[in-house]
Amino acid sequence: MKHIVYHIPVCPFSQRLEILLALRGQEEAVEFRVVDITKPRDPALVAKTRGTTALPVLETPDGTIIKESLVILRYLDEMIEGPALRRTDPAQHAIESMLITCEGASRWPVICSS
Repeated sequence: MKHIVYHIPVCPFSQRLEILLALRGQEEAVEFRVVDITKPRDPALVAKTRGTTALPVLETPDGTIIKESLVILRYLDEMIEGPALRRTDPAQHAIESMLITCEGASRWPVICSS
């Protein structure tokens, strides 16, 4: 069984997962299932996510549910074979995480100027 991502294709949080997979050349590693947000959520999906409706959501082959796009992104980057896209040096990874958390370099001019 593959990993499954329940998502909305036009959502930038879902798109970042597709971008990661494309950059890693692993587009087929995950099955994407579109959720129609114009209809009530499928009760089975709501049960899996314990009542939350935020997307995207990743379901692992063993049934584990992972929420939050940045958490899913990191999980996929670490799970897929081959070199990760994220920085492996702890200090560089910490800076990278700050930039991602604050949604861009404009909020961290000192870090970005070096």
